[in-house]
Amino acid sequence: MPAAFDLTGGRLVIDLTDADGSAFGITAKFESDDDSNDATLIQPNVSMTMIGHNMGRTLVPMLRRSDGTWTGSGSFPMSGRWRFQIVFDGEVVQLDHSAP
Repeated sequence: MPAAFDLTGGRLVIDLTDADGSAFGITAKFESDDDSNDATLIQPNVSMTMIGHNMGRTLVPMLRRSDGTWTGSGSFPMSGRWRFQIVFDGEVVQLDHSAP
């Protein structure tokens, strides 16, 4: 189920899904209050870290799609609780996820 975060000028919708095995996919879309598409050109900076472990942060490369969304994928090195940090236009949101 997607998570929505209110940001300046609209909301950021993040959809994080588990794929086969330890893989995941993540999609980010900014929905502007004024219905402009300008913000779709701003690349989100996405990283992840395991909660309760000192494993550092792993960047998740994001690619822009023609519909204005940004998508990325990766895999969890181990099962447990993970925290994704998304920085979008200087604003930071976090999303926790349990990896299988």
